[in-house]
Amino acid sequence: PYIKFETQNGTVGYIGVNREGDARFVKGDLSDSYSIDCIEEEGVDYIRYANGLQICYGFIPKTFGTTPTNWAYNYGKPFINNNACVSVAFRGGNSTSQAGGVESVSQTGCTGFWKNTAGNASGYLHIIAIGRWK
Repeated sequence: PYIKFETQNGTVGYIGVNREGDARFVKGDLSDSYSIDCIEEEGVDYIRYANGLQICYGFIPKTFGTTPTNWAYNYGKPFINNNACVSVAFRGGNSTSQAGGVESVSQTGCTGFWKNTAGNASGYLHIIAIGRWK
């Protein structure tokens, strides 16, 4: 099997792959193409790329009120260090009345707080963390 790609200037090329997803041959000019990398491992809440990039993602069902409420999330797989970039967003309730964020990041998870200044709001706290696994 192969992957057909088109570069930014319209050049068409192909990358051959084996059953494990390893690139085996390239036909075409890759000088202005976007980077393509193979997935080395994946689960329901993480992706690990062969180049060492890891993306973890998930959500926590939660109800937040006017008092800041703490939350904690464990990644599907640990990062190599504590330098992951973590972003959170709450979906539910009145989004213009919400505030919160990430307070700590470790190799295995993150913690933070969230509140809804307009009163109780039920929904999901969505989390995405990007960093290195090797």
